[in-house]
Amino acid sequence: MQKGELREQRFHTGTVELNYAEGPASGEALLYLHGGDGRWQEGRALLEALASAFQVYGLDLRGHGLSGRVPGAYRLQDYVPDVATFLEQVVNRPTVVIGHSMGACGNHARGVLSSPRASTHCGGFSAAIRACPLSACSHLPECIRTRS
Repeated sequence: MQKGELREQRFHTGTVELNYAEGPASGEALLYLHGGDGRWQEGRALLEALASAFQVYGLDLRGHGLSGRVPGAYRLQDYVPDVATFLEQVVNRPTVVIGHSMGACGNHARGVLSSPRASTHCGGFSAAIRACPLSACSHLPECIRTRS
């Protein structure tokens, strides 16, 4: 996959504008959630490796990367509806979700990945993978491609 094939776009949740990257349609949906001080690009290599088998998405959470800021609204309960709205209105189908650090191991991920709103959109998650640290993802491209 060429770097240029991940297109950055914007989506407004009704509260904040979020920046995200999207790969070409090539299979089941996969969303990458970055760590605490990160942005979607920290998962670029993983998204590029999986883009031939999945339609990949990388999301800049509010206040990160090129996403908008909302003064004082950076608690767990503030991130959850952003991700749920993104899944419902942009992805709109069952999704494999990979989270790193804050996107996976902390309270943020427990909230997002266990949120009834996020987990029941369009049939729910295909899989939820918590990778902490990101180097734990190095085996995922082959593992995910071969899962039943």
